Amino acid sequence: GLGLPCLAACWPKMMSFGGQRQEHRFNLLLLDEHEYYFDDVGVTYLAPDGGKHKGRLKICSASLFFEPDRNEIPISRFPFKQVTCIVPGNRSVTQAMDAFSLQTKKVVFMKENNVDAPFVEKPSEGDHQFVLNHSGLEKFMPLVM
Repeated sequence: GLGLPCLAACWPKMMSFGGQRQEHRFNLLLLDEHEYYFDDVGVTYLAPDGGKHKGRLKICSASLFFEPDRNEIPISRFPFKQVTCIVPGNRSVTQAMDAFSLQTKKVVFMKENNVDAPFVEKPSEGDHQFVLNHSGLEKFMPLVM
């Protein structure tokens, strides 16, 4: 049978998909002072430039963070002070899907290639669209409105 040492050594591999552990880059140190983390949801992010990325959307008291599954893509922070519009629904997918779009004046990019470096702020144009993978808008929207 499996002894305890073998189980302890194999546990991380058994709990991951494809034998690789997903490394999470988001941590609470990325939040502003007096900002609080509430929840996160799995999403597909449809960027204004046409990019389509799977990842996690972190819901915080002063911003939303998108943490892509792929490390080479930076984490995107959408500060609520810069967001001009959040609208349920999505023009590029069926309205029956749980999706929303937001418009913001700027986006803050961080931890590209999982490297700790100064954050990069860039002006933003267009819709940032998010499709919720496993959650409904009825749970999500009250947290951001």
